[in-house]
Amino acid sequence: MNRKRTWGLGLLGCGSFGAFCLETYSRLADLRPAAVADAFPAAADRLAERFGVPAVYAAADLFARDDVDIVHIATPPQSHYPLALAALRAGKHVLCEKPLATRLDHAEALVAEASRQGRICPVNFVLRYNPVTDAVKAIVDSGLIGRPIHGSFENFAQDESLGPDHWFWDRALSGGIFIEHAVHFFDLYAHWFGPGRVVAAHAETRTGSAAQDRVMCITRHDEGVTVHQYHGFDQPERLDRQNHHLLFERGDLYADGWIPRSLALHAIVDDDQAAGLRRLCPGADVEVLERYAGRDRRCRGRWQEYAVTQRIRLAWDGGPDKDTLYRRGVADLMRDQVARLADPGHLRRVTEADGRDAVAAAVTAAAMAADGSAGSGQ
Repeated sequence: MNRKRTWGLGLLGCGSFGAFCLETYSRLADLRPAAVADAFPAAADRLAERFGVPAVYAAADLFARDDVDIVHIATPPQSHYPLALAALRAGKHVLCEKPLATRLDHAEALVAEASRQGRICPVNFVLRYNPVTDAVKAIVDSGLIGRPIHGSFENFAQDESLGPDHWFWDRALSGGIFIEHAVHFFDLYAHWFGPGRVVAAHAETRTGSAAQDRVMCITRHDEGVTVHQYHGFDQPERLDRQNHHLLFERGDLYADGWIPRSLALHAIVDDDQAAGLRRLCPGADVEVLERYAGRDRRCRGRWQEYAVTQRIRLAWDGGPDKDTLYRRGVADLMRDQVARLADPGHLRRVTEADGRDAVAAAVTAAAMAADGSAGSGQ
């Protein structure tokens, strides 16, 4: 593959999120917006004028452009597979919004096609590029508060912008909440805890409709770590909120927001472990709630005995506002992928396999929920 100073980016899907990403990409030194495309000409024309690039109205016309090296697909989920496949066969690299596909066989086909073409086709798993999720990963790997035992993610999401006719509710178009949305978190928890297997799932249907608006599942990860996810789309926008809670052998970790900005830790540790946590969360506010000496230092849990010197509460701010963190994550993910184009030996944080694996978990959860929730909420 020829090395290039800059890479031409073609955006397919000119909605608000596509515009957000294109604005972010326009600031990157090694990437240039080359063209935009949308089946709605007015949407494409508005964005083209804003960024001073050509507009086309058919995906094939975008894929045919010689100045487009990478295609960012920001269209509804059911279109991801055919569009990504066509882009790869046209010789383009692809960055796909989640999910990679709404069916596992389609996700697997895209991974195989990317390999055949020598192209990349990752999913925009922006949570892999966040200082708080990085800190959580470091704490998990360090063992400073023991092994993780359980995780839970509660997503109380807004549906104020999702009217009854929105494609989000049509599972033929979106794949449903597990596939359209929860893939982010199947991927994140696999990143934190290792590969996960769905062992239970359930869905609830909104009374008087066919819309599944609440889903939940349990996954089991390496060494018996279990994770419970709940996703409900039923809140006013001003009450939209999310939280993670991770239980370890020696304490609890909390992170708020689907783009998390901060974490809180409550744990019992010895002096070295406390110092290690401070290093992993530089600048954190650490409060010592209790100190232990003599026989009081001895603890026992999970049939193991160990010594601690203090109970602490740690609070760490991972950065600025959500919008800025989101933008930085989008930029860092694209930089990571572009680095692979310049250097095939570069190891990316997010690969094609991650998109496929998240779809595999989501499809399994959706199938389990369908088997057990027929008629629920009616």
